[in-house]
Amino acid sequence: MKKNILLLSLFVFLVNIALAQDTTKIESSKDNVWFASDARTLKPKRIESGLFAPTRIGMKNNMEFSIHPIMFFIMPNARLKKNWTINPNSKLQVASEHGFTFPTLLLNAFARSGTGGVLPSTQKAPPILTLKNRVVMSYFYHKNHAISLRAGIEFNALQSMYTDFPQIELLLVYPRTATYHNFYTGEISMAFSGTIANKLGYDGDIKLFLIPDNKLTWVFEWNPKVYYHFSDKFRIMAGAIVSTGNIPHEKAAVRALPVLDLQFSFLRQKKAKRTKKTFK
Repeated sequence: MKKNILLLSLFVFLVNIALAQDTTKIESSKDNVWFASDARTLKPKRIESGLFAPTRIGMKNNMEFSIHPIMFFIMPNARLKKNWTINPNSKLQVASEHGFTFPTLLLNAFARSGTGGVLPSTQKAPPILTLKNRVVMSYFYHKNHAISLRAGIEFNALQSMYTDFPQIELLLVYPRTATYHNFYTGEISMAFSGTIANKLGYDGDIKLFLIPDNKLTWVFEWNPKVYYHFSDKFRIMAGAIVSTGNIPHEKAAVRALPVLDLQFSFLRQKKAKRTKKTFK
């Protein structure tokens, strides 16, 4: 009982902070352009995508829809983000994210012998549906800079534990596939984002994955990125992913992977209404 009262009090406290009138004029590079790591959502009808980044679509009511369009056909996925802050100029912004993935098709495509085979051909994956929910709280300590705290949990909704799933002993892959053979996994992260001198932007994630197995496996990941904005329609991203953890049988203490992406954006245009010509 005391625990429930404590949790309820904490929830009310966070809501009161989110609705507080401590405001500032938040600049978001022309109506919230490019930023994905904080609690803000894209303005309606704006679309942002990249060669490797998901496609994000701004919607009404402070919502945002995103998918990986190329991966969608072999690993159906989608995510909906909702900003719950009443005052758009509040220094503290709160949002929630809700998404799913269905990796069964991709896993079975890799389960073959010969070229392209990653998993044994005899190991076929059962239907796996993961549901991920995350809360994002961003504090804009400056009109161009924000710090965000994020906490999420991912479930294996069908509970179809893929017990035969081979342990991929790579720091970059293991925490992202752990839900396939666990009921749930957790994630806690902190992100710093902002712009410098208009055209130069930065984004840095510090993330901790928690896998509740026999010994509580964990993976710590750092993902610094810099951006050069050619315009509000095109930018280049360069960065790296550096990770470490206590994954079973992982030989490397630290692994690093460089990342590069070309990202673009555009606005959906309203369709012109056809007018019927009348003849007198």
